[in-house]
Amino acid sequence: MDSNAFIEVSAFLVKADELASQRNYEQYLDLFTPNGTIILPDKSTISLDQMNTFLHQTWGNEPAESIHLTLNSVITSITQNEAYATTKMLIIDPSHNKIVNLVAVNHELILVGKRWYYGARTIQTL
Repeated sequence: MDSNAFIEVSAFLVKADELASQRNYEQYLDLFTPNGTIILPDKSTISLDQMNTFLHQTWGNEPAESIHLTLNSVITSITQNEAYATTKMLIIDPSHNKIVNLVAVNHELILVGKRWYYGARTIQTL
């Protein structure tokens, strides 16, 4: 496994949750390929066209100051233009020191040029 690619993928995974914590919709959506998706626990798929509405609803239901944290990152495979990883995502309400949600996330990333993008981000309940 290429160490530079490993570092890039690890940083990418953290950046996604940082952007979610900041509610930075534009930059978060820019992490996905044009046909990128979020796959929910019920197996429904959110396309990039639907993602802005989905994120406003999802993040809007969380406490305003909630923080998304990436935990237990395991990069299972990195090839020349694809990477696969699993993480746990912990969403915390710091104003009440309360866990809002904990999910497992499978990440499928695609390297386009010199930049990684999500092909799919699959959320699984624990």
